[in-house]
Amino acid sequence: MRAVILILVFTLCSVFCVAQSPNPKIWTKNYKLRYYKRLISSKDTTLPDDLKVKDCNCIVEKMAVKYPQGLPTKIPDKVMVKVAGDCAKELTNIIPWSSFFEQSLKETFSQNELIKALPTQGRISLCNCYITQLKKSYPNGLPRNLADNDMKHILQKCPMNRYR
Repeated sequence: MRAVILILVFTLCSVFCVAQSPNPKIWTKNYKLRYYKRLISSKDTTLPDDLKVKDCNCIVEKMAVKYPQGLPTKIPDKVMVKVAGDCAKELTNIIPWSSFFEQSLKETFSQNELIKALPTQGRISLCNCYITQLKKSYPNGLPRNLADNDMKHILQKCPMNRYR
């Protein structure tokens, strides 16, 4: 009986371990190149070319791990926001503005307990205010190591009681 359980555990472990690696029969060089070209053509034009290339390569590699059996027809926005955010963090000390990055910031802000307590429209408006103020202060992108005083200054420009 114990041998059967061990074989079952070993089989399950090997299946899940293998599932984490991109399937080389699916994620061929040509498959990755087609996905890369789709990504690069949709990238923000204000991003320097060398960063676009690095960012797209990073996204392709992370998606290959996330979807080892190939990309789904529609990639969920949450997955794309997370992967794009992770890749942006690897590029530079400044995270360039993009719709994915802004969405990721809004989701991060919305996790705050005080912001969660606001009505939906107030929460959306407050997060938009934060993004607008950050973009005014940092038009080229958000520094990775934003000082607490800088963030407090931004928060003061968007008083929470205005959004209740």
